[in-house]
Amino acid sequence: MRRCILEFLEFIQSVRVLGEETAYKEDLNRIDFKLTCEFFVLADFFSQERNQKELTENFITFRFTTPSTTYTDSQFLMLIKRGMHQKIGDIDLRITATKKKIFDLDTNEIVFFDIEAYKKSWNLLKNDLTTFFTKVNKDNYIHLFLPVSKPYENSHISIMPHASFKESSLKKLSDEIIKDLEIIYKEREEHANVDQGYPLPHIFCFDNEPKIDHDIIFPLNQALFLSSLRHLINKVEQSKFLLKGQTNTFIELDDQPLTNGAALFSIVMDIYKIKRYVKEKLQIFRHVFSIYFTNEVKLSEIDKKIGIIIETSENHFLAYLDDQVTNFLKNTKEAVEEVRKYAKEASEAADKIKSNLNANMLAFITAFLTSTYAISQKNTVLLCTSILLFTSYIWIMYFYNSKHALEKKSSIVDMYAYSVKKTPLVTAKEQKEIKESFLNPAIMGIDNALKENLRFNCIFTVISVLVLVGMLIFVNGKEKPPEDPNIKVYFLMANFEIA
Repeated sequence: MRRCILEFLEFIQSVRVLGEETAYKEDLNRIDFKLTCEFFVLADFFSQERNQKELTENFITFRFTTPSTTYTDSQFLMLIKRGMHQKIGDIDLRITATKKKIFDLDTNEIVFFDIEAYKKSWNLLKNDLTTFFTKVNKDNYIHLFLPVSKPYENSHISIMPHASFKESSLKKLSDEIIKDLEIIYKEREEHANVDQGYPLPHIFCFDNEPKIDHDIIFPLNQALFLSSLRHLINKVEQSKFLLKGQTNTFIELDDQPLTNGAALFSIVMDIYKIKRYVKEKLQIFRHVFSIYFTNEVKLSEIDKKIGIIIETSENHFLAYLDDQVTNFLKNTKEAVEEVRKYAKEASEAADKIKSNLNANMLAFITAFLTSTYAISQKNTVLLCTSILLFTSYIWIMYFYNSKHALEKKSSIVDMYAYSVKKTPLVTAKEQKEIKESFLNPAIMGIDNALKENLRFNCIFTVISVLVLVGMLIFVNGKEKPPEDPNIKVYFLMANFEIA
């Protein structure tokens, strides 16, 4: 069960007033403080049932030290029961508590009781904080509980009062933010060698909360600066940031106050928002950075000049983009012309197929008429045979030409598709216009020519059948000439003698 922070603070505060506090230390994970007071004061305090439970039931470590002996919580209780008040004078008390155990913290939760401790601990140069971020669930908000009177929130982290702790539940990031962050995680690993566990600068940006108290926002701005810079350099080497531009620049990680985290974060956003140009923008920034800083530089020096570095980088990138756009337009024009060329070639190929089909049909008609006329003057049977052969021929040629034309049509379509694939700069709209202007009419011409051939073949076949049927009827109905009875047949015989 989660323990209420306010209850714990009430107990700690009641202890701290018992004597003179000699030390207080708090970091991300623990709270540790010492005080000196008289033994009987502590004895009276822990004799109360409510306070005695803290000695025995919760995750708090107590150490009671006299000049000669150190007592654990159970040993101290034995002293109280024995009535050792008069024999022991002043005693030192040390209380140590592990936050995660006391409050059953989630991996995305942090608690600080003291603002100064928060300011010292919320530092990406310290392992505790970077370790915390390697364990967080990146799909959820981070809850930071501080001694504040009201909550503050950005799109990744919620700063909440202690009173909100017990009933709070982690909130999920929006699907859109999660999707955008996944892209940045991938890009930064490739181009900046940033480990997956390192926090994104987005977490620390509170530009939507301008009225946050300085003590609260200051550590966040420091972290914003460091995290942003980490996403711009090449790698970490020997506890220094290494940036490779015209020269190699080592950045010394000092603890001086940094004020321009938001400005540095803006260039990170600008670089990583368009996936296509991440590499180019990083190279331009690093190139410009190495012009202003060579060899070694401190964070505080970067902080002072970051404005002019960003301005120069943006100008360089705009110049780069201008060249890219000019080249793009030139390449696009050439690509469109290339696709038009392929489309025209496809159209010409289709016209040839159509012409061949029509020429074959015309040649057949000429040959048929010429042959049938010549044959009809001599022999009716031969004419019928000729008509049957011509009919068979046109159907054989139709199926052969159809197969050939369809193969050619498929080849033309494939050739056009290949040309489009080869020139990706041509937009879908331009591809559609070219296709409708050149390719579609050509393909339609082939289809129409095949239909005309089929129609002609059908008409010719019907006519041929009608002609053959008519000729058969005519031949069978024609009367045979009568025989002449006066015709006499003579048989001549000759005798031959052999000498």
